[in-house]
Amino acid sequence: MAAKMLEFTRLTSEFLEKIRDAEVEVYNEASLQFELAGFLRATLPSQFKVQFERPVDLFKIPRKGLLKKEIDLVLFRSGGEGHYAIELKYPRNGQYPEQMFKFCEDLGFIEQLTERGFDGGCLLVLVEDKLFYSGRETDGIYGYFRCGQPLQGVIKQPTKAKGGGGRIKLRGRYTVEWKPVRGSMKYLCLQVGAKTPRDLENRSDGSAMIMEPVEPQSPFGRSDIIQVDPEILGGSPVFRGTRVLVSTLLDYLEEGSDIEEFLDDFPSVRRDQAVAVLEQAKKALVSDARPA
Repeated sequence: MAAKMLEFTRLTSEFLEKIRDAEVEVYNEASLQFELAGFLRATLPSQFKVQFERPVDLFKIPRKGLLKKEIDLVLFRSGGEGHYAIELKYPRNGQYPEQMFKFCEDLGFIEQLTERGFDGGCLLVLVEDKLFYSGRETDGIYGYFRCGQPLQGVIKQPTKAKGGGGRIKLRGRYTVEWKPVRGSMKYLCLQVGAKTPRDLENRSDGSAMIMEPVEPQSPFGRSDIIQVDPEILGGSPVFRGTRVLVSTLLDYLEEGSDIEEFLDDFPSVRRDQAVAVLEQAKKALVSDARPA
């Protein structure tokens, strides 16, 4: 039975109330990490462990293709059931577009962990500079964080940033809602989990709205190979019996990797499953290419 999803919107709201009421003091990202970990240890059931800066290798997750190699905060039950990742950001030195892109990078990293077996997690961002949530520029990456444009799909790195020109592909759809703490300080919490990619959106009251799911249909047809279930990664097609997105295989091939590398990194996927998906994709391409 799957572990019950933690309510990160509620937990972070309660934690930020302590900052608002001056019960907790944070002054940089390290202090935010330390204080949040202490709060979670005091709030969650005793069987939960909370650990700092854990490398993905400890959870038998291959590093290849990951946006990061370490997780800011990891929550898991002592019996090994239920793993959650929390990524934190508390920017203090401007660099608005660069930091906004890093927010997206952390969000994409949590999605990757969820694809590879984690039960979910959240991105928590705390800011004091108003230019993170308001300002004249509203194009490009600014639109997601200043205007509430849906955060989804391919996010392009601002070209002004050092080494700019990269991109991140988000699987889910998120709405940025900045919530007040005190003065100019605001925060946002974006939750990633079994339902968040397509049928959960974060709301300004900190709750989650569950959208009525559409009857799932696999674009690959083979129900013995592909599974589409609203309870698994929001209904995105995955290899049956796993939480590995079918699109991850296609991403590997697009990046120049071969099927062997994919199978090494995702041992839960059988070779016959991967081959069947590629054959079906080939048939679909040939069919689409035929004149009507």
